[in-house]
Amino acid sequence: MAHDLLKELFAALARNAGAVAVAMEPRGWDALGAKDRHHRPDIEWLNPTTCHYTITDIVITWSMTSGDGAEHAAKQEQHKRTEYKPAMARNRAQAARAKRPVDEFRPLGFAKNGAWGPSTQHVFAALEKMVTQRRASAELWGWSAMSWRRHWPMRVGVTQARSRAAVVTEGVRSWQQTRGDGDGPEAEVSMQYDPHRA
Repeated sequence: MAHDLLKELFAALARNAGAVAVAMEPRGWDALGAKDRHHRPDIEWLNPTTCHYTITDIVITWSMTSGDGAEHAAKQEQHKRTEYKPAMARNRAQAARAKRPVDEFRPLGFAKNGAWGPSTQHVFAALEKMVTQRRASAELWGWSAMSWRRHWPMRVGVTQARSRAAVVTEGVRSWQQTRGDGDGPEAEVSMQYDPHRA
């Protein structure tokens, strides 16, 4: 759930920044990969200024033991880079044959506390630069680069917070339903906190 919500949100963010040809889960990317090694990124888009495609794959780390979370998100981003190495090698070969630029792979890593990995921060900065370069038209649809920069991280944060809340709520509901309190499977389960329940 959290993964899909962030995917849809980042696709909207890219479109809003001015990226073109934004596609979620493009089937044709890495089409030459064997079925078990094939990678389908979460989002791709074309930067109209640089004429380069950015390919992203979202990863969320739910386990953290210490720190602010950015290092955990960075570790997951690095894991995705390693995972995508064969696919990117195929992409470089295809780009050389077609005499086109190689796609830029940027994993989007998030920690459960809302921290962003360095690759995610880089992507956001690149999209913000797109907004700045299109400033005149951006202000026509109600954005300045400053308000855009504040708006989207808040939306991402709210999406992550809602996802965490849904996970916790579902965990509590599941625990209460499996516990049953001896009243049988038909018993109504209360979501209200009771300090006297063990």
